Amino acid sequence: MVANLQGMSTSSIVSLNLTNATGPLLVSGTVITPPVVVQGSSVTMTASFTGSSPISYQWEHAGTNVLGATNTSLTFTPQFSDGGIYTLVASNNPPGLGSQIANSGSATLYVVAAGKPTRQC
Repeated sequence: MVANLQGMSTSSIVSLNLTNATGPLLVSGTVITPPVVVQGSSVTMTASFTGSSPISYQWEHAGTNVLGATNTSLTFTPQFSDGGIYTLVASNNPPGLGSQIANSGSATLYVVAAGKPTRQC
């Protein structure tokens, strides 16, 4: 109902559902499968968060953004230079809270050379 000097008006019933806004909350930290990979083989990294949508994601390698890596899962074929520490950074901007950031914790990827077969005598 709304009222002023001109009179009063009543509208139909409106339903409003309120939820608590939250920043990204870590559900599962960084998992690298496998954590030791032969150069040229595939590796997958995952982490997961919950919180108010939308949540944006960015994988980092040694503190530097990985180009185009903006999902909760990252699969690629690493070279030696790709070995090191990886973290997934999640961010959102829930109403009333402003910009919120969380990270998945770090995990280390080890990249090794393919072994050469040994000669048996």
